[in-house]
Amino acid sequence: CGMTANWRSLAGSVLAVLLVLPVLPLGVWSVAHGWRFPDLLPQAWSLQPWTTALSPTSGVLHGFATTTLIATATALLAALVGVPAGRALGLHRFRGRALVTLFLLAPALLPGLAVVFGLHGLFLRLGLTGTLPGVILAHLIPVLPYMTLIMAAVFARFDTDFEAQARTLGATPFQTFRAVTLPAILPGLLTGALFAFLV
Repeated sequence: CGMTANWRSLAGSVLAVLLVLPVLPLGVWSVAHGWRFPDLLPQAWSLQPWTTALSPTSGVLHGFATTTLIATATALLAALVGVPAGRALGLHRFRGRALVTLFLLAPALLPGLAVVFGLHGLFLRLGLTGTLPGVILAHLIPVLPYMTLIMAAVFARFDTDFEAQARTLGATPFQTFRAVTLPAILPGLLTGALFAFLV
């Protein structure tokens, strides 16, 4: 058992190195001031690219903050919609379930240009074009199918008897969700939220 753990640790370390290795030249390029073939290392080093990127006039920090805000808000909204939708799809068999699943997958299956043109016309009428809420909603469209399907897979393996026992013992619906449901679905929820954030 100890030998297996050592091999797993070694395999994990090798995988980590292989994942980080392609990024190392980017780190060197960020401080290189002239790096020509066939030299193994740059001829000169400079922090000028970093000072330019981090200066208040570059807009990089503002852009990074805005992007992080949009990604976080999109992931939260996707979770708010995806958890109940995934629960319905994962736990219940109902007529038209396949049609609902197809409807959810439509943004991922349709060409991006068609979705964008449709959204742009709608957002123009609603006055959301060029606004932060409009950008968040536009990002929510392609993210929602993935979040919902991940949560549907999580709830397909969820045992609702635990919730029933908690309610029998006097727990409110919120207490049941916080103490029983949320811990059970948390790994899948974090996976879906991370995926939504990255998209």
